[in-house]
Order: sequence, then structure tokens, then C-alpha cells
Amino acid sequence: MSELDDFTSRRHPLSRYCRVIAHGRPGARCGLTIAGSTAYLGFFECPDDQAVADELFGWARETAGRAGCREILGPVDASFWNRYRMKTDAFDQSAYFGEPRNPDYYPRLWERAGFSVVQRYSSTIFPVVPRGYRNPRLTSRLEWARDNGFRVESLRMREWDDVFPRVHALIMELYADMPVFQPLDLDGFAAVFGKLRLAADPELITLAWQGSELAAFSIVLPDFADLANPLRLLWRKHHYRRVVAAYMGAAVPGLGSALAARLLAQAAERGLGFVGSLMADGKPTAQYANDLVAARQHYALYGSSWNYTV
Repeated sequence: MSELDDFTSRRHPLSRYCRVIAHGRPGARCGLTIAGSTAYLGFFECPDDQAVADELFGWARETAGRAGCREILGPVDASFWNRYRMKTDAFDQSAYFGEPRNPDYYPRLWERAGFSVVQRYSSTIFPVVPRGYRNPRLTSRLEWARDNGFRVESLRMREWDDVFPRVHALIMELYADMPVFQPLDLDGFAAVFGKLRLAADPELITLAWQGSELAAFSIVLPDFADLANPLRLLWRKHHYRRVVAAYMGAAVPGLGSALAARLLAQAAERGLGFVGSLMADGKPTAQYANDLVAARQHYALYGSSWNYTV
């Protein structure tokens, strides 16, 4: 069973929050999710054949138009909370955990079918951080945070049940203006992210507190991308050479830089490489520690709008 099948049969944990309509056959198919006046096109599988792609896109536009939509965004596999965005370069590089994966010809198929980029993203690839490395600008923000009463520390796993709902609340607030974002209640959030409790190294999850209030968070995970056997996740939790900065949010300007300084210090102390993943272009996070960046990889969210008359 594919993930698309899990959604259409309502077995996926997120299927209670979105309904996916499938079309096509394995190897040449897609799924469409209606979200108000916008439809999300995802689960895209297609050979390098524009005619086949155009049939899928044509079905998606007609189906979305009949549902009252005037725009399609994609690729979005059902939801912001599942998987979205398309890789557009660096196809010869090994994948990192959480990276969108697709053939190199997919951007061409979408663009020739009339889709254009509505948002660009990049990931920064850092080599092993040298021991003793210090970025003056980021370090000064960490010092500023501590001088102003913020408590910056790693997660204590015994406090997971208290911290998890606070992270959920902050994400709902801070991520609300992102493309394809949809609010998710705590039960749905737990269905998506609750298993991180088993795989995460709590030392890599940094929290900034202002009194008893969570003001910022950074969720950094061991890079699991090369593990063919999911049962080895627990082993990788304690044996890794690269980490992925997956989620960050700060309710107070400047705290994001402070958390980045702490990550760099941890990576330097442990001799780790890391990936700053899937940052929207124009965001300050994309410019952290430019002096260390070995490479940047790029991604896109595509859109198509039209006037469709049933």
C-alpha cells in the first residue's frame, strides 16, 4: 500500500483532516486535496512524458474547478503537515532526512504545463564544524538572550508531556503565514510528531524560556536518511555524524540567532556536520554562518491559477 492509498482509504492519521482524491495508476498518478478555494496537487508520479503529465494536470484542474477552486499549489502530498515542495537541483547529492525527493525532470513537466514558482526554498549544507568554531554575530545573540533573562537549554525528556503542547501552540502561531499552512489541533499534531519522542536526541532540541513561557524552540534531528531499516532509528539516535535542523520558531526577534549559535557550538564540540533544511528565501535563517556553508540546495512550491467555468 502506498501513502496515497492510506489517505484515500482513510487509514492515514491525517486523513481525518483532509480528503484526498486519487487519479491515475502507479507510475502515472496524482492526488488532489481541496482546501477552500485552493487545491493541493501531490503524490505526483509520472514518467518523463509531457503528454502523460498534461493528462494528470488537466484532470487536476478540471476536478479543482468543479469544486470551486481557482488555484492549484503543489507538490503538496495532502497537507503542510505531511510533505510538500519539489527539489530543483543537486540531484547527484545524497538525500538528508526530511528532504523532498523527486526525479530531475519533474520541474520541467510542471513548468511546461503552466505552473510557476510561488515560493522558493533552500537548504544549507555544512561540513563538519571545526572544533572551537565561533560565529561572533550569532554568539553575541546568545549572550544577549542570556543577559536579558532568557533561559536557553536542551529539552529534558521527563518534561516532554509539558513541552510538546507548548511547541504546538508556538508553531500554530508562528507558522500561520506560510504557504499551504493549515491549523492542526493537538491530537493531529501528536499523530504527526509524537513519534519524535523515540527518535530524537533531547540534547539537540533547544528551548528558550522567558520565565515559564516558551519563547523559542529549535528541533534538530539525527540524519536518518541513509537508514533502510526503520528499526535502526533507535541505534542512529546515539550514532550519527550529521544532524538536520528541521524546525525552528522564535516569538522574540533575535532568539533564532541565539539558538543557531548553540547548535553550532554543539556541532563543533561533537565534530558534526549539519543541514539547515528547507528555509524560505528571504528568511534570516538562510544566512546563518555563511562562512561555513559548503553548498546550497534549492526547492520550489509551484502554483497555477485560472478562470474555469463548469
